[in-house]
Amino acid sequence: MEVHMVHTALDGSSLVIGLFVERSPHVSKQNQMLDDLLELQFSPENIATGLFDNPYRDMLKSGDAFYSFLGSLTTPPCTPNLEWVLLRDPVYVA
Repeated sequence: MEVHMVHTALDGSSLVIGLFVERSPHVSKQNQMLDDLLELQFSPENIATGLFDNPYRDMLKSGDAFYSFLGSLTTPPCTPNLEWVLLRDPVYVA
């Protein structure tokens, strides 16, 4: 499975973080945030705004390989020219 998390700044610029997700028998500190996120069921009522502590702190480590490119949203309105960061290695969730 692939997960796309779209972040929009106050100036209107957007960043999409893409993760490949694979199942694991255990939830570790590294993937707890993503496991919690998947429990939300992806409904429009579960949108959060405002300033948050860095939810990726335990998931993304210095030196992790990633791809960076300009792309678009994958759902309408398919907004073009968004910065994408796609992690090369999968993140494991229970």
